[in-house]
Amino acid sequence: MWPLSGKHFTYLLFQCLLVFSSYFVEAQDMAFTVTGYDESEGLASKYVRCMIQDKKGMLWFGTIEGLSSFDGYRFKMFSKKSGDANSLSSNYVTTLAEGPDGLIWIGYQQGGVTSYDPATGRFRNYPLVDKNNKRFPTHEIRMLHVDMENDVWVSIHREGFMRLDKESGQCTRYSLLPAGTPLDSRRRLYDYATGMSEVKKGKFWIATADGLYRFDKKTAKLQAHTFSDSAPELYKKRSFHIYAV
Repeated sequence: MWPLSGKHFTYLLFQCLLVFSSYFVEAQDMAFTVTGYDESEGLASKYVRCMIQDKKGMLWFGTIEGLSSFDGYRFKMFSKKSGDANSLSSNYVTTLAEGPDGLIWIGYQQGGVTSYDPATGRFRNYPLVDKNNKRFPTHEIRMLHVDMENDVWVSIHREGFMRLDKESGQCTRYSLLPAGTPLDSRRRLYDYATGMSEVKKGKFWIATADGLYRFDKKTAKLQAHTFSDSAPELYKKRSFHIYAV
């Protein structure tokens, strides 16, 4: 490469600025069209609580009146059908996730989760119980995440977070609170997760109402993170989101 003199460098810089400024002017002149959708187009409700796009490009909307899918042309609505196990267990959807196997996972305002297989059209409802088949409180599902190994993680308001065994329907619970936290402590109000991000297999960042945590699935070690800590892998993880709670 030939070395640039000061005069040539200034000229090159000026040419680059002209190119970028022309792109900026063109971008200002670009027109965008915004299309709104509501119940009249087939959306279950205009009050949308959550949305995901699956691997095939399908959009899924969780609303207060059911679940809707959208292929870019038309909506398909899913709702609870009384007496029909092959349907949603509730219509008030609060969170959605997709697994590596293509299953769509659905969480509800009054607890419980459902899996839906778009390939077969089959639903499976999970009431969420512990190892003794005792049902967890029917609080709002605040978070759903399916990890690289296809394990499903759920967070219930004020009940920490848990791993769901898809075969038995039983859950292994993890609390975000220090051991010995009094039952009447106000910190129990914040014992839930709002999001998970898997940095590498089995290693997670968990966003909560009480801060950020690291979690190791293999060892079940949970560590509170302070922003003075060094966490280069967090900043390199482009898919990590900041959640407002």
